Amino acid sequence: RRISPVANISSEFPAVSDERVALVIGNNDYRNLGPDGRLRNAVNDAKKIGEELAREGFTVTIGQDADRQQMKDAIAQFIASLHPGATALFYYSGHGIQIESTNFLIPVDFRKVDAARAKLDSVSLTEIHQAMVNSHAAIQIVILDACRNDAFGDLPEWSKLAPMATHPNSLIAFSADVGQMASDGAYGEANGPFAKRLLSAMATPGLEIRRVFEKVKKEVMDDTRKAQVPWSEENLRQDFYFRPPILKWNAIDGQDYVAIPMGKFRMGCVIGDEECATDERPAHSVTLSRKFWIGRTETTVGAYNLFVEATKRKMPPPIVSINDGWADVRHPIVKISWMDAEAFCGWAGGRLPTEAEWEYSARANESGRIHGETVDSKWRYTRPAAESFSNAFGLVGASENVEEWVADWYDPLYYSRSREVDPKGPEAGKEKVVRGGSWAGPRRLSARIGTSPDAPSSNRGFRCVLPYEDTVNAK
Repeated sequence: RRISPVANISSEFPAVSDERVALVIGNNDYRNLGPDGRLRNAVNDAKKIGEELAREGFTVTIGQDADRQQMKDAIAQFIASLHPGATALFYYSGHGIQIESTNFLIPVDFRKVDAARAKLDSVSLTEIHQAMVNSHAAIQIVILDACRNDAFGDLPEWSKLAPMATHPNSLIAFSADVGQMASDGAYGEANGPFAKRLLSAMATPGLEIRRVFEKVKKEVMDDTRKAQVPWSEENLRQDFYFRPPILKWNAIDGQDYVAIPMGKFRMGCVIGDEECATDERPAHSVTLSRKFWIGRTETTVGAYNLFVEATKRKMPPPIVSINDGWADVRHPIVKISWMDAEAFCGWAGGRLPTEAEWEYSARANESGRIHGETVDSKWRYTRPAAESFSNAFGLVGASENVEEWVADWYDPLYYSRSREVDPKGPEAGKEKVVRGGSWAGPRRLSARIGTSPDAPSSNRGFRCVLPYEDTVNAK
């Protein structure tokens, strides 16, 4: 697609427009590097990445088995197509080398002679990146899936790709660490391990680009037993999503809610988890037959303030060491009883999530995951609600910051007698269920505890569910 360029950009960092432009190059058929120099999957990887980028709204140009002139021409056309405010992405799959701490991309007509000739016969990645920056594209993304076998093993000083400096609003990702080779994939496989995992992460709704490459790094390391360790450097000034989450802003509580699709998942103890308690068994199949909206983050102090003002209630007693005087309205509200949480959600137009809805949302189509993802924080106790990990559904903070009340009464035998479709907890009980991790410590995604509904805690909050309406003004 083509969208009109943003005009009259005067700030140092132009506003991000809807325009997305990508150049994707894959080189397999190296003519002068011998049998060891030819690759199997570089072109396959480029094609698949290009197809996925097109699905994500990019105008994509794909080059394959390009000689130096063809690469130079494609790059020049790519740079000329960039407008201020656009998102610019360059992906390269093939051979790459570094000479004097500069990375060069290798065309298929390249000949190994000497360093001076190599510079002339290849394409400087630094120059490509600088040209993207000079275009005033609002976001510049460079993905390098290079250094793919030992075609340059006789020149070890060439084969180790060099780190690169990032400019403001840019991200540079490498498929392998300095000194490592990026695998071309095993025989019979259609893609290399980096491209395979990148394709999956790019297609995941709600996964911000930093999380994309964190996910890819972990999965490629697992796939290759740490023989290949992707890494990235970024200096982004705003978030970027290949496939953004579907969000709804609720005018009542002022919070964002993320759309959760209907689906089926395995609830409870995960195979291989040796820490499972008896109340997490038996693991069982659960189907959620309706879409719903769930709070993107835990309910914040700011949102709870609106509730207090509207209902003439009182804020909970302040906790000096946690969020003194509730001064930081970005943090999640804590010291809330289950009854107060239920009342807030009713006021906001919804309810507390069921256990099944909470776990399904927290797992985000990864039923086999034992632990949720967490990120380091400068905060000792609670942190701003949005400063936690965002999963594949766009849900933030399920495994950290504050644990969360859910709707269900607690029953240690509930999993052995709950229904398969849209399950709810027992009709009555003495304790309510709490799920998720907190600043006091992460918690396994299947872990569940029961506690008195009138027992607030400094590490416990909640989030709400709203009924899904296809007519809502989603963003």
